[in-house]
Amino acid sequence: RPQIGTLPIVQIEPGIETHRFLTEPPPLRSPYQALYCATPTRGLVHLVNWAEDLMAIDARLRIVVSSGWEIYGHEKTSSRLDDPFWGSGMTQNVTERLAPYRERLFCDVRARPYPELITALRQSHVLLQPSTFRETWCATVRYAQAAGTPVLATGMTAVLEAAPTQMLLSSDVVGWDGYKSAFLAMLDRTLHDLVWWQEFHQRGLRAMHQHRSTWEAKVQQWVTLIRHVQSVKRHEREIPS
Repeated sequence: RPQIGTLPIVQIEPGIETHRFLTEPPPLRSPYQALYCATPTRGLVHLVNWAEDLMAIDARLRIVVSSGWEIYGHEKTSSRLDDPFWGSGMTQNVTERLAPYRERLFCDVRARPYPELITALRQSHVLLQPSTFRETWCATVRYAQAAGTPVLATGMTAVLEAAPTQMLLSSDVVGWDGYKSAFLAMLDRTLHDLVWWQEFHQRGLRAMHQHRSTWEAKVQQWVTLIRHVQSVKRHEREIPS
């Protein structure tokens, strides 16, 4: 268990309203629909940069963009411009750069309320999140698992904890050019290899069950933790100094 000095660290992640993902009948899943669901700084700029390569994989591919990006206007300049993930046009307006590919690749670009996001996740073939943002948590990845939607994301920081069984890539291992090539190759296989897709579909569902990600389970974890702390405190008071 991780710790700071002699103090253990207890991590209790947010719960997922899993019942929202298990309604019957499920929405019809589109085999060529991918979903991007994050702020632009979580990787949308890379998908825009790779637009021609993405369309070359399959002309039927459409990426639904669910992002509150209009509030940004101009993207903020990163303090990590030496990192190629951040240095590829982050100061340019994403709206303008995406415009030539609207409908041809990127479609239905808008922010979505939570119920619509769940529907979009359940209708999509894969969640795309090619980000190197130092996430402290990644709820969207967990939502995707609950929806049975495979995740193609960067294998680093909290994403590794949120989706240890999903399709994760590491730029630290393969470098920037290798990362792009690996990401595109894995997306190609995800779109066209149904057996491969089904494996990661099932992995996500199993992970949700194993992690006990419901709010009921999270409440019980908090109750257990609080009772443990109370027990330790009582024990400390009973020990003579």
